[in-house]
Amino acid sequence: SHDPYFPEHMREWLYADSPTPLRMSSPPNSPRHDYDSDLLIVSHELSLTGAPIIISHLAAWLKEHGVFVVVMSPSDGPARRNLEENGVPLIIDPLLAAGFEAFARFGRGHAVQSHRTFLDFARDFDCVVGSTLFAAPIIRDLAKENIPHLWWIHEGLLGEQYLREYPVARSVLGDAGTIVTPDSHSRDLFQPWTRTTIRRLPHGLPDFAEGTTAKENGGRLKFLLLGSVEDRKGQQTFLDAINLLTPEVLAACEFFIVGRPHDARLTKIVRDAARGSASLHYREAVSHTEAVDLIRGIDVMVCASTDETGPLTLIEAMEFGKAILSTAVGCVGELLQPRGDGLFVGVGDAAGFARAMTKLATEPDLLQALGRKARRAYEEHFQINRFGEDFIKVMALAKNDFQAAHPVGRQRVTGT
Repeated sequence: SHDPYFPEHMREWLYADSPTPLRMSSPPNSPRHDYDSDLLIVSHELSLTGAPIIISHLAAWLKEHGVFVVVMSPSDGPARRNLEENGVPLIIDPLLAAGFEAFARFGRGHAVQSHRTFLDFARDFDCVVGSTLFAAPIIRDLAKENIPHLWWIHEGLLGEQYLREYPVARSVLGDAGTIVTPDSHSRDLFQPWTRTTIRRLPHGLPDFAEGTTAKENGGRLKFLLLGSVEDRKGQQTFLDAINLLTPEVLAACEFFIVGRPHDARLTKIVRDAARGSASLHYREAVSHTEAVDLIRGIDVMVCASTDETGPLTLIEAMEFGKAILSTAVGCVGELLQPRGDGLFVGVGDAAGFARAMTKLATEPDLLQALGRKARRAYEEHFQINRFGEDFIKVMALAKNDFQAAHPVGRQRVTGT
C-alpha cells in the first residue's frame, strides 16, 4: 500500500483532486484462522500516548486469543510499528470522522459524517470500538446505521470540558449503545449526559518486567515524573515540592522530568529550573522503549496530575516494583489508595509531596515495602490477561445491548 517512488509530496503536487491516500498494512501471507469474533477499533491517532498505546497492546492480546482485530486511524504515527510488529491489520484513512480536528468541526456544527465505504466496512464486524471522546462523530453514525458499537472514552475532566464547550457532542452520549471508561471518576463525570449505564474497565498492560532482573540502583534516590508538560500533569507542583526540601534531602535525591512540551510557559519554567539545579534533569521527547528504560532505572514514580484515567506511567512502574508517589487520580488511585499500596497526596499539595519525598529518602524500608506492594497490585489489577478478558466480556455486553435494542437483528455481509 506504499509506493516509495511516488511519495506523499509528489502525489499532492501532481493530483489536487486525487483519490484519498489510503494506506494499509497487514502480515504477508497470513494463515487463515477460525476466529471466535471480529472487532474493528477506530483510534483517534497513532501517537505514543495513552489511548493508542493501550489499543496496540489490547489488539495484540485479542489477536492471540481468538478475536480478529483491525485498527483504523485518520493519521499515521509511531504506534503503527507496534501494531505491525504484532501482525495487527491497520488502515490509515484520512477521511475517517475521528480525531481532534473532526471532533472540533463536528462540535462547531459543521457537517462531519462517515463516508459510505467506512460504514459498509464496519457493518461486517461483530462490534466497532470508537476510542476517546474524539470518536463522537463515528459513534453517532454507527448508532444511526444500527451497527453494534462500543464507545471507549479515555478522558476525564478534559473530556467533560469538551462536552460543555460542544453541546452537540453531548447528544451523542445519549444515543450511544455501550460506553466504558477506565475509572469511576470519569464514569461519574459522563453519566449525567446519558441514560446508558456507563461501565468501568480499568487498564491493563503486558508485563515489561517479566524475565528481567531487578536492578540495584544505589546512590541517590531517583524520582521520575513522566508526561507531557502542561498544567494538568502537575510539573509546577513537583518543582514547588523540590524547592521545599531540606539541603540534606535534596543532596540525597535526584529528580527527572520527562515529557513533550505542550505548554511553552511551563516548559520554560521546567527548563530554567533544571539548568539551575544539580539535582533536577529535564528531557523532552523519548521513545516508549526509552521511557521503559528510564522507569527501570528509577526508585520512585511520581504523578502530580490533577486529572487522569490511568495513568499508564504508574502501571508501567508498578510492573518493575517501583514505589508510587501520586495524587489520587485514575484507576490506579482508586485501586491502590484504599489499601495503602502507594503514597498519595492531594492535588496541588506541594508541601505534601515534599513530606512524602522526605519520608522515602529517609526510610529505606518503606521504599522497599511500597515497591513490593506496587508489584503485587499490578499482578492483581493491571495484568493484560485480566484486561483482555474483561474487554471480551464488555464486547459481549455491547452485542447484547445492541440485540436488545434491535430485536429484528441485522444483515451481516458475508464473503472474503
